[in-house]
Amino acid sequence: MSGLFDKDAPVELRADSALTGSFVPSGEIDVSTHSMVTVEATYAQGDGDMAILLAEVQRQGSSAWVPAATILDAGTPGGGAVMAELAAAVHTISQSCARLVHVPVYGASRFRVSAKEAGATTPGTLAIVAIRSRVGA
Repeated sequence: MSGLFDKDAPVELRADSALTGSFVPSGEIDVSTHSMVTVEATYAQGDGDMAILLAEVQRQGSSAWVPAATILDAGTPGGGAVMAELAAAVHTISQSCARLVHVPVYGASRFRVSAKEAGATTPGTLAIVAIRSRVGA
């Protein structure tokens, strides 16, 4: 363990299983002492267009799941500034492959990934592994 960066062992959030046309949440992990989650999504495409992944977080004391998007609030459109998304919560995979996605989780207590497939009659499969890390450990 380094004084600057610490990384946990990989955790399986979703076993390799068929996708559906509706968002289905993965298992959850505790991220209350972590800064980032690296998600490895392994997609085997069926006849659908793509897999859609939604990274979600839950804050301490809440039962609500919200998208894990990082937003910079720089004012109002009328004032000449707008909100800008710095880290996206929705990710798409349009071919069979493994993809790494890094999700900031500062201030969250729980993390999960909901996933679905768009346009499929014969579903593809998806496996999800998460690796938690913290800065300044």
